[in-house]
Amino acid sequence: MLHSVLCKLPEPLDLEGLICKTVQLFECYPPETLQSWRSISQWSVLKTTMHLDQAPIQTIEEGEMFFKRQASQLKRAELQQHTLETLWRYRRPVGTMGLAVIVGLSSWWLGRGSNPPLAVLNNDVFSAFWQRLQRALWR
Repeated sequence: MLHSVLCKLPEPLDLEGLICKTVQLFECYPPETLQSWRSISQWSVLKTTMHLDQAPIQTIEEGEMFFKRQASQLKRAELQQHTLETLWRYRRPVGTMGLAVIVGLSSWWLGRGSNPPLAVLNNDVFSAFWQRLQRALWR
């Protein structure tokens, strides 16, 4: 695979010129100033060995630890993305179930207590709900 990529490089490859342009870009636009820099994991090799003086100091064990942390962070993000996609796919059934739970809890809350409110006896559910809400807020 590496061979096929290297074969596609242009024949008169100006490696020194590419390196000089890369250094100029790095100096003009440091990675910390780019918008996407915040989305890169703090455990990424791009951040843990960003400066040349950091690379020789880092041990293999530290590198493996950073790699494991980044891998677990990526798995967590993938799981979160999958969960959001599943919730979006089943948003109507989830919304219906949520509404049913809210109606059930509201009816339980309105019906709790020893004596039902007078308004419920008169079939005025809204005023009973309003009275309970006012009592709950003014406690």
